[in-house]
Amino acid sequence: MTTLPSANAVSPVSLNPFSSIPVSSIPVPLLEVKDLKKWFEMPRGIFSRKKTIVRAVDGVDMKVDGGETVALVGESGCGKSTLGRTIVRLLRPTSGTVTFDGADMTSLSGDALAKRRRNIQFIFQDPFASLDPRMTIGDVIGEPVDIYKVCPDRRERSAKIMQVMETVGLDPTWASRYAHEFSGGQRQRICVARAIALQPKLVVCDEPVSALDVSIQAQIINLLKNLQKQFQMAYIFISHDLNVVRHIADRVCVMYLGKFVETADKRSLFESPRHPYTKALLSAIPLSDPRITREKILLSGDIPNPANPPEGCRFHTRCPIASDVCRTPPPMTEVSPGHWASCHKLS
Repeated sequence: MTTLPSANAVSPVSLNPFSSIPVSSIPVPLLEVKDLKKWFEMPRGIFSRKKTIVRAVDGVDMKVDGGETVALVGESGCGKSTLGRTIVRLLRPTSGTVTFDGADMTSLSGDALAKRRRNIQFIFQDPFASLDPRMTIGDVIGEPVDIYKVCPDRRERSAKIMQVMETVGLDPTWASRYAHEFSGGQRQRICVARAIALQPKLVVCDEPVSALDVSIQAQIINLLKNLQKQFQMAYIFISHDLNVVRHIADRVCVMYLGKFVETADKRSLFESPRHPYTKALLSAIPLSDPRITREKILLSGDIPNPANPPEGCRFHTRCPIASDVCRTPPPMTEVSPGHWASCHKLS
């Protein structure tokens, strides 16, 4: 078995976008991630015993305040879902820290980890695959209630399940039905109900509407926004659809090949993108008015192999303005208050 190399020894030093702000002026965030890495050992071939290291998440800093929505965007394969799963400890990080509600999740295990995870839940992309076909909808929603022994008796448990179903727009009389009896949108409402049953402080939403029709997408997005106002929950919203992100996010983190290349509040990022990758993503958003034209930025090639990422700026192999300087790692620079980008050619 190949031993994972030291995570800190390989990656270049990156600046924390929040490190230059005086500590006394920063409210304590609900979630704070520092230099988080998640690397995987993968076989080099079917018959090879040698391993290669895939750097799915390779040094990420982020924070989420209570009640806000932070979106993670980027192409498929850039590490968004791996980051979300590592934050909630569905995956064990290679290195770095995840501080949630005052506790380092990476150092917890057993009962201590379970206690913290009550307040951080996950909504998966595929609403059918994430539901047990052998369980009734009432039991699916009631499972977290049972695990954490929220209700002392069956009557209170039943009342809790009915209340949660009504909250997400499901008929409580459907509690005895099974997942295959519901449409895609209804299944996702069931998943949302399961996630909010314990009224968590943070919900990680991993592409929660990508498998749904456009009209149903809008209903689920509106539901999530209403639930956030009602329960003051925070969201990490993972998506490749920037039109959806525009409607739900407060802040946006653009991810490429395991790293953040730009972070900003929603308005700044959509109106004044600074990184070439962000500009390319925004140029691909369909326009509702055919009379409006804009330049489209076409990227050549595919995302490089995360097992062998390019030296320096990881985007330079596809960047339309790359030069020799891009072969060295760019620092994360604050281009305006709260707006950070990692590029040598920021104007």
